[in-house]
Amino acid sequence: HYDEAIEMFEKLLQTVPESARIRVCIGRCYREQGDFAKAIEYCRKAIQKNALYAQAYDEMGKTYIVQKDIENAITCFKNGIALSPKFPPRYEQIMDILLQQKLEAEAEFIFEKAVENTVPIEELDFKYGKILFHLRKFDKALHHFERAVAIDPDNKSLLNILGICLKNLGRSEDALKHYNAAIKRHPEDTKLLFNKALCLISLARYDQAKKILKMILFMEPNNIKVATKLEAISKEIPPDNK
Repeated sequence: HYDEAIEMFEKLLQTVPESARIRVCIGRCYREQGDFAKAIEYCRKAIQKNALYAQAYDEMGKTYIVQKDIENAITCFKNGIALSPKFPPRYEQIMDILLQQKLEAEAEFIFEKAVENTVPIEELDFKYGKILFHLRKFDKALHHFERAVAIDPDNKSLLNILGICLKNLGRSEDALKHYNAAIKRHPEDTKLLFNKALCLISLARYDQAKKILKMILFMEPNNIKVATKLEAISKEIPPDNK
């Protein structure tokens, strides 16, 4: 109920006319309503009242992101971090926003700032590794994935992407060993099984790959991706390799 919220915040401003925080709250309401001009206006008014209020820059940055004004958004986020460099939720929130917009390079910059400022972000290595992975910096990503696995050895998403990273580095044998170990922990995880099959295909071990693909289809009969892959390798493999 944004209209009601704005009305209440405006009444509050009459009581606390110098409040930057209330103006940011109003700005957020306007952003949620899609009135970006007013959202920016209230954030600017908040900064005029208190130039050290970091949340005003955060909110303005979010509004610029929605408008696809990436340059101004990053400037706002940097200003917020400069004012409050040790606040973990700020980094996590900004990085999530940037990753949702597929702005991996910008998210990497924010992560580097978090590392530089020794900010204790939960799952830092996993999140940083994913950014590097999407930037195809697989060697750097691998380092962070391996550190993350040491902390959280049962994280299936992490185990899966670490194997993919190894495969993309041309280390299919290592990836295969990794998937074997991961599948021992999670024998019914079809994503792990599928990526193990892809490793086997890259190593020309087609019979083993087909066996795993059929196993996945037994568990998930409607898995079109697996069925398509099984059909494709059955058609493309030379007779001697079938």
